[in-house]
Amino acid sequence: AAQSVGKRVLTTSVGPPPPRMCPAASLYDVLGVSSTVSSEDIRRAYLKKALKLHPDRNPSEGAKEEFQRLQKVYEVLSDEQKRKVYDQTGDVEATELTGEQFDSLYDHYRTLFKKVESDDIDAFMEKYRHSEEEERDLLEYYKRFRGDMEIVFSFQMCSEPENDAHRFRDAISRAIDEGRVKSFSKFRKWADKIDEKYRQPRPHKRKAKRRKEQPEGLSSLEKQIKAMQKGRASDFHSYFMNKYGGGCQPDMEEPSDEAFERARARLQSGAKVASSKPAKGRKKLSKAKP
Repeated sequence: AAQSVGKRVLTTSVGPPPPRMCPAASLYDVLGVSSTVSSEDIRRAYLKKALKLHPDRNPSEGAKEEFQRLQKVYEVLSDEQKRKVYDQTGDVEATELTGEQFDSLYDHYRTLFKKVESDDIDAFMEKYRHSEEEERDLLEYYKRFRGDMEIVFSFQMCSEPENDAHRFRDAISRAIDEGRVKSFSKFRKWADKIDEKYRQPRPHKRKAKRRKEQPEGLSSLEKQIKAMQKGRASDFHSYFMNKYGGGCQPDMEEPSDEAFERARARLQSGAKVASSKPAKGRKKLSKAKP
């Protein structure tokens, strides 16, 4: 077909549309069921297909390959874990990395790489800070984002604005003075604000020390709370027994019935004495009468 544009003539070839690509049949299509059927429905559909495609019953060409394919389909859909992986990914090969195969692969991975603990992270951060690699990364992000330190901190590894602002300001200012990087207005405004803030001496050292002193896990916190409660109960028990129970120590066992009765008798006798004494206010009033 020809199309004229001004004095120019454009020719375009119009052919038949490309054939539509049919989506590959899913494992459920092979069995003739939907993806929402139960495991029992999958088993029944498999048995029905297997009777038709079994090489002993179906001597036609291709029946053996179809039967082997059916076996593979049922191997995936009959396993709850493999079926879940297939439903999520649509990939049959992904279902191979489940169960014992995944566990063995994970064990092999652990033989090559040890499990990363919090102490390993702290050691890496301590080694990375103040290193040439850190300064190289810092200057690279500084140039990329043209001195916008808010963005720099979001990209800079192992960085915290409240702890590293003064240190980064010094490193970038030194690089500017040496001519390694150019000065940006955003950085200068940010640096002026940082100059007004207090510089904390070795902030990361203090933070690491506090983290080591903190108990790890909720169980340790629970133990501390229970110990405090136990100590308070012991102090109350000691106060009560020293005053009313004959000076028993807090680490002694529970008082006997006789000791409890003596303490109750002392409480009752003390209450009677207090009620029999006249109030001081009443004495003053009686003296004031003519």
